[in-house]
Amino acid sequence: MKLLKIPFYLIGFLLLTFGCTPKDEENIENEIPELLPVYEVYHNDVKIVEVTLEDILNPSEQEDWQTVKLVYGDSLIFKDVTTVGEPTGRTWLFNGSETTTSTTKETHVIYTIEGDHLAGEVTFIREGSDYPDASITSEIPLKINVSIPALLPAFKVMNNDTEVVAVAEGDDIETDESKWTKVTVYVGESLTFSDVTTTGFATDRTWTLGGVEIDDTNAKEVTATYTTVGTYSAGKLQVNRKGTVYPDAEVETIIPLKVEVITRPLVSGIHVFRGDDLDNAIYQIASGNEGEAKTIALENGEKLTFKLVNDDTSVKHIWSINNGTEQTAETVEFGVTFSEDNDGLVGHAITLKREGQEDVVIQIPLTVKVVTSPSLNVGVRVYKNDDMQTALYEVVAGDEPVAASITLEAGDKLSFVDASTGEPTSRTWTIDNNEEITSSEATFDVTYSTVGTFESSILKIIRNGHSDYSDQEKTVTLPLSIKVIDTPELKLGMAVYKSNDMETALYTVNLGETPSAGTIDLNNGEELIFVDKSTGSTTGILWTIDNGEGTPLTSAESSFGVTYATDGNFSVTKLKLTRNGHADYVDVEEEFEIPLTVNVSTVITEVSKNSDISLRKVDNNKVISFTVEEALVAITEQETAKAGFTVTVQNDEAGFGPTTFTVASVAINTDNTKQIDITVAEELYNSDVVTVAFTGADGNAIVTAEGARLANFASEQIASYYNRGNILNAEMASFSIEKESNAPYAAGWYNQNKVITWNRETSGAMINTLKFYAASSADLHGTRDRVQSVDADQSIEGALSAGDLVRVAMDIYIPAGNGMTDGLSIQFLNPSMNSTPIPTADLERGKWVTTYVDIIMTSDLIPPSGKTAGFSVQLTKDSVVGIGDGEPIEFYIDNLVIEKYEVRQ
Repeated sequence: MKLLKIPFYLIGFLLLTFGCTPKDEENIENEIPELLPVYEVYHNDVKIVEVTLEDILNPSEQEDWQTVKLVYGDSLIFKDVTTVGEPTGRTWLFNGSETTTSTTKETHVIYTIEGDHLAGEVTFIREGSDYPDASITSEIPLKINVSIPALLPAFKVMNNDTEVVAVAEGDDIETDESKWTKVTVYVGESLTFSDVTTTGFATDRTWTLGGVEIDDTNAKEVTATYTTVGTYSAGKLQVNRKGTVYPDAEVETIIPLKVEVITRPLVSGIHVFRGDDLDNAIYQIASGNEGEAKTIALENGEKLTFKLVNDDTSVKHIWSINNGTEQTAETVEFGVTFSEDNDGLVGHAITLKREGQEDVVIQIPLTVKVVTSPSLNVGVRVYKNDDMQTALYEVVAGDEPVAASITLEAGDKLSFVDASTGEPTSRTWTIDNNEEITSSEATFDVTYSTVGTFESSILKIIRNGHSDYSDQEKTVTLPLSIKVIDTPELKLGMAVYKSNDMETALYTVNLGETPSAGTIDLNNGEELIFVDKSTGSTTGILWTIDNGEGTPLTSAESSFGVTYATDGNFSVTKLKLTRNGHADYVDVEEEFEIPLTVNVSTVITEVSKNSDISLRKVDNNKVISFTVEEALVAITEQETAKAGFTVTVQNDEAGFGPTTFTVASVAINTDNTKQIDITVAEELYNSDVVTVAFTGADGNAIVTAEGARLANFASEQIASYYNRGNILNAEMASFSIEKESNAPYAAGWYNQNKVITWNRETSGAMINTLKFYAASSADLHGTRDRVQSVDADQSIEGALSAGDLVRVAMDIYIPAGNGMTDGLSIQFLNPSMNSTPIPTADLERGKWVTTYVDIIMTSDLIPPSGKTAGFSVQLTKDSVVGIGDGEPIEFYIDNLVIEKYEVRQ
């Protein structure tokens, strides 16, 4: 059905415009706002309907409306969200709910009437404002279905941990009792009934059960204990809903179960144990079954324990056990000792009693044979290979085993024979032969293929099920050590070395091979080392070697050194190998001929000089030294040794021509016997050019312990001189490293008074040299332009001492046309001393030249406290000569050398 009411604002509009001109009517119409209603419907905060004026004017058919399904007590929210047309109110009309009408903008509606409903209608109003009154009424295009939750009983019935019946919510209940589940319980047993209803908001329940009475019929879970024999319908479950938001309700359902209650039979299980071992039954009768006949043999004095297996406390019982006389008891466990030999004791029973029932007697068809059995005694005999007549080891039955050992060759077999007494019925051998192997045979053959010692040999004997004797078992671990060996054969192996080279064999016999012919050439006096490398677990050896001394030499050492001091050819070499009294192996002896010839001849050997020659200063003595390849012995022929050397001295700077000096002594250095020290009678200076030659090899005055003599060598100049060498390091001397902190000054050098005339050249032909440049004398410092060494970069403290003869040399480059003749000087600082001019007048211009000055240190180069020692190069302004006014001063310095230098006068 469509509902549409003519809006009031149209009538008001007509009245307002009556009598107006067309133009006035148009203006009025434009100024009156149109009422445009909009509203929404929400379910659980989700918008399910939105209606606009367009929807109101063009409503849809009811069959197309959305249906929202609600449960009793659910709610919807209706919201007026109109914003256009100046509305002043609205009226809601609702169906199927507790709220039937409302004028609020947002209304919360709860539905409590079951069934299908149209949501209702709403009227939007504008009245009492500046605009004409108006209203619009519309059906709410929504269908509502309200349902009440069904009450669906669910339950289950348990017999201990077993589910008997289970009915889920909504299940159909079987009404045909013949199809119901049937459960049988004994009198006194119980079933558990559980209400598992979850649907329909049940608040309580009532159980009505057949055949039993229960304490609490309203409990969620009840236990029904059946005490009366009979067959019963289990009963009913009524589930209720009371006092909830939903209408009260109750549903009753049948429990489709038949319960048969019967009397528990008088039955019991019986276990019989030997002695007090109640973990391993030797005889059993299952509850409700008859026992099987069995004979048990007991040792006289042994006990049987009879145990009732029944947890029914309503049953009483009486044991009747025959051990020669009837023994009775009412205990659950009954121990009976059998103390008289007997071929068969029978007539054992137990009587079961329960009030109201006839007694039940359970026969125990057990025949007990009581005997005094012979003891089991372990006996063992052990035989080797197939010799079964002579036992290598024996344990007499009844005796304690004695420790022993057996030695076998790998592959041998031992036969272990069971010689036990006491009529064992079975046995188990457990033998270790590098694997644990077992056998049940009376004779157990074991092959030992693995070398080693094996000490686990076990025999377990058993008497079980014997027709006359009781069961018994014994285990013995034999205290037997079995050593398996693999006897090696004697195999020759040897090598021959020179005594000074034990890495390289000159002759070899590889292990087990036949010796082949060989030759060794020796120098007279050399020693050969004969080394035994044979195998076979020898206990002794004997070398027999001819070295030309008459009787051949012998030795029992594995390494035998033989010196050959006689020229000739010697070929008697033998090696005897002996194995005697070995703990494991048989005695054996064998001598081998070695086809080796040693050729000995006298050869002259020499040692050569292997180092440069140096001039050293030792305790104010000048010593010429060099080293050779091998250690030398002390010189005994001093005159011959001196005559072999020629020492020549020359010093061109001093005008001293080549002169042969007198050799005063030749000695082997006691700290280094490879070093030869020579002194001369005349004075030597470290500025001399000294050459040494040796031509005295034939004199054999300088030799090694082995007789090698010093080889001649030609005249050779001394390569190093004492005290010579620049006290400045290479970087300082060459000005080659730029100082990072105040470039471009050279590292290690400092411009005093911050003068800028000294600088390190960083490019061009003069790169890495120290440049001095002043545009004219006017640019010079008032006193001097000094560059000095920096202690932090290289300390020269203590490098020189008072009295030292020192030469300061440098390379200097003065450009062509530069007329400077004086003004340059050097000086040591802290203490300030040895200020010395560097003459430049005669130095060639336009090329690098070397110039030097010789000085004698006036004091030690040790600074006063708080100072650092240094060296400076300086240009003194007042001393500069040869430079005209306005002329530049320019020169370069490189390769500065400060060293101790003895000038020959």
